[in-house]
Amino acid sequence: MKQYDFIDDWVKIATKAKEEVLATARDSLFDEQCRKCEKLAVKLSLEHLQEYPYVKEGLHKKTLQLWGVYYDFVMAHLCFGTLTTLITISFQENPSRQQATDRAS
Repeated sequence: MKQYDFIDDWVKIATKAKEEVLATARDSLFDEQCRKCEKLAVKLSLEHLQEYPYVKEGLHKKTLQLWGVYYDFVMAHLCFGTLTTLITISFQENPSRQQATDRAS
């Protein structure tokens, strides 16, 4: 096993995200499909991390939290959160405006 073989697994996550977006949002505009794919890849990466035993243990013991980050360059939004909570910060007209949404609902 080469030192960087794990990278192939992470790239496959983006392929899985692309396939899911094409299956569920085929009629969406291409730009919207890309945004959905980017965000889904972050979510799938968080799920993938939970497969590692030391990560699973840290989450169980509450000594570890997993956070994903997505930056939308076009809209100037920074999104970060866990698998259940997403917080978006807009850097456009009103930089102090924050929006939190619950992904579980």
